[in-house]
Amino acid sequence: MHAAEEFPSTHRLVLDRVRPAVARVLDRCGAPFAPQLDLRPRPDTGGPTCPVPFGQG
Repeated sequence: MHAAEEFPSTHRLVLDRVRPAVARVLDRCGAPFAPQLDLRPRPDTGGPTCPVPFGQG
C-alpha cells in the first residue's frame, strides 16, 4: 500500500496472482484508494477478486 502510494501517478504497482485472502486484507487496508495499485487474481481462484483494478471503479 505505502509503496504504491509513493509512486508517481504515471507508474503502477502490479501484484499478480493475488490470493483472495490477501486481496481482502489489502481491501481493508485501503487498497481501493491507491490508484497506482493493480491487483490481478490467481487464475485458479474462480475469477477476479475485484471486477476492476483497484482505484478504477
